[in-house]
Amino acid sequence: MVFTVNQTPRLQIGDAKLGSITDQIALIWQTKGRSSGDSFVVEYRPANSNGSWQTADTPTTLDTGTEGRINHSTTITGLDYSAEYEYRVQHFRNGSLVNTYQNEFETRLAAGDKTPFVFTAYGDSAYIKGNSGFREVQGQINQVDPDFNILLGDNAYNSGTHLEFDARFTNQYSPEAVEWTSGHIDYATIGNHEERTNNGTPHVDNFVLPEFDNVAEQEKTYSFDYGNVHFVTFNSDDVPGVGEHTSAAKLEQNLRFLEEDLKASTADWKIIFAHHPIGGAPDKGQGPGDKYFKEILDLANRNGVDMLLTGHSHTYSHTYPLTGVSGNRATFVRDTDGEYAKGAGVVQVISGMGGKSKRDGGYSSFPFVASGFSQSTNPRSENGFSKISVTEDRLTVEYIAADNGEVLNSFSIYDDPNAPVDPPVDPPSNTKQLFFHQGVNDYTDTVDTFLQEGSPNANNSNVPSLNVDARDNGGEVHGLLRFNDIFGDQAGQISSNFEIVSAQLELGVADPGSSLELYRMIQDWNDTDTWNSLVNGIQANGTEAASTTDAVTGSVDTGLLSIDVTESIKAWQTNPSSNKGWAILPTGSNGVDFDSAEGSAAPRLVVEYIEPQGTELKWEAQGLTDETAIANGTEFDLGGGLKATVEWSTPKIIGKFEPAGGDNFVSYEAGTRGGDTGYLNMSFDNDAYDPNELISLSIKFSEPVAGLNFSVTDVDQGQFFDDAVEIFADNVNILESSNASYTLGGNNVKLDNETYMLGFEGKGSASNSSTSANIDVSLGSDPVSSITVNYFSTNDRTYDPNSQSIGIGDLTWDAK
Repeated sequence: MVFTVNQTPRLQIGDAKLGSITDQIALIWQTKGRSSGDSFVVEYRPANSNGSWQTADTPTTLDTGTEGRINHSTTITGLDYSAEYEYRVQHFRNGSLVNTYQNEFETRLAAGDKTPFVFTAYGDSAYIKGNSGFREVQGQINQVDPDFNILLGDNAYNSGTHLEFDARFTNQYSPEAVEWTSGHIDYATIGNHEERTNNGTPHVDNFVLPEFDNVAEQEKTYSFDYGNVHFVTFNSDDVPGVGEHTSAAKLEQNLRFLEEDLKASTADWKIIFAHHPIGGAPDKGQGPGDKYFKEILDLANRNGVDMLLTGHSHTYSHTYPLTGVSGNRATFVRDTDGEYAKGAGVVQVISGMGGKSKRDGGYSSFPFVASGFSQSTNPRSENGFSKISVTEDRLTVEYIAADNGEVLNSFSIYDDPNAPVDPPVDPPSNTKQLFFHQGVNDYTDTVDTFLQEGSPNANNSNVPSLNVDARDNGGEVHGLLRFNDIFGDQAGQISSNFEIVSAQLELGVADPGSSLELYRMIQDWNDTDTWNSLVNGIQANGTEAASTTDAVTGSVDTGLLSIDVTESIKAWQTNPSSNKGWAILPTGSNGVDFDSAEGSAAPRLVVEYIEPQGTELKWEAQGLTDETAIANGTEFDLGGGLKATVEWSTPKIIGKFEPAGGDNFVSYEAGTRGGDTGYLNMSFDNDAYDPNELISLSIKFSEPVAGLNFSVTDVDQGQFFDDAVEIFADNVNILESSNASYTLGGNNVKLDNETYMLGFEGKGSASNSSTSANIDVSLGSDPVSSITVNYFSTNDRTYDPNSQSIGIGDLTWDAK
């Protein structure tokens, strides 16, 4: 058996050390079988020199232990930075030449070199059972021809075996990738799928990457410099609760490495790349409340990191500059123009569209995400990659579609020490978003057209693109746009009691041009109107349209144009009948074309709002059915982000202490008790009195509420027992609180202060419908986070206190 070359030679960086005065390159290839007089010689020389070939060190071999696969590699050192070389790998058998693999490459820019360069990045790609998406991505990258590429993990599905890496490294599965890697470097980080096989051993075998002594695992955590950018990666699959092969100890060691490595770098730009995003992915669960989000973001901001590149989510998105976390909510700079100041915060990019399956999901719950694409958005996500252009004072990121090279989204981070930085925004935790987008979520009420002075009777109601121009075909062109039926109290509408935080009108611009101005329309119009039917187009005169603008865009670029229309939406919210949309008027003769409601990127209105916080916890309105057992930890949504959690326990049980009825000590009852219809029932049977045998029930609010009022009902005396109740607000007995007050319903319930309790005791019998045994509690204006009711029986009776029960009525509080 002889060597068969399975994976042809590809370039890697090898164990390049930071600060070296020369550069290097590594070559790796793979054979199958066993040598029968086979050998390889690697040679190199400056490109286009026709000089003598220099021989590299004899290749070393690594038996992978899989199907006779042997990896061969060697490193060429002492190379000049920013220089072009050519190499050849010659395969000999018994002294005779079998084949030659030859190509050219360019070494890195030296650390600190400010020459502009371009690199690309993507994750979640090669799949041996279906590789068309990845091949499309790599083919488009070949056309872009960046200086290098970064692989963001899950680089060989499904489990990163040696066989599955063929999807990336062989002509059989991906000739585009073979063409690329023979002349360019892929810098790889490991993903959870590669970790599935022997803790990622095939990944380590197939990439030759820098090694550092103080990392948990070699070639999974490393750094390198390219020009004026410092790159560092770590194995994010070690993150507990995030990865599949977690190790808190390894993560801690790697984060120490990141801290020291970033702190030591003086590069103009710093970029962390890893597989798992910290949050903002619609198909993943991580977010600002998690330790991962807080820890990575804090480390990055502390050490001047500009960008975090990730994959894992098969989507594309980028955040606003992230500044930190407050109350488990991300704080960020809400800069909507896609131009972010360096130092304002860390921008996370999720670029997981490398060719594997595309994922669904929306972004309404991630206010810190500036732009996101999935199979649920419009436009949808496309297989593609991030193209990052680096200059001395700017990073420009573009999301490139693999099929046609279209730029689907872009933003920049610029370095201007004199530019003001907007203060961080701490968005309320209960901020929500509504989207009005033709054909999405059953919304079909976008109305638009444009009016042409040069074609004064033209009906443009069904055209796919709108035009606004100060001079086109001999005259002006005006646009009209309206979103109907967006106000009301139905689901998906803007309610009159919503607090509007912001509203953005998003237009898909196909042809850039001069600045546009938006004026609120006053006059009624239809999409069938023409220049003549509205009498010489639109006049911003206070009669046809408002005389003052609501928005001015500035020069318009191709792509997504986002316009702040908050004031328009707020005005229409107070008087929905005044919503007659906008006149979009030109300011110059360089016209702008953008998609209409009939186009592929229809206008979209995004409204961010705060829903009013609930002012009552009405049990019968919580979807409970009669005699429903209330599980410990049950959470109720009260609106506006406010939640209430019911927790209960039975601290001590010696003998018989069990529910008097049903399956639980606490249940919902649909009947009436003490004047409250629908209440929480606390019940027990006991075979002997013990004051430690009690039910302790707490209602805890996610945010403090003020002016809290509630009733504990039917605290009375039976034939053989007395009810006993203690009530606490924020763990302070209401009888000892200066803020709380209470009213007793009558003589059937009285105060009791004994060695075993400080509270209330039933002193007379009362029917369930009577309020004469109620305790009505008012906790005043001080905010309260929780109330607790302890329920047991007194020791005044000698009989078994069986079939005891009381009710907790509805709770009310002041509006926030």
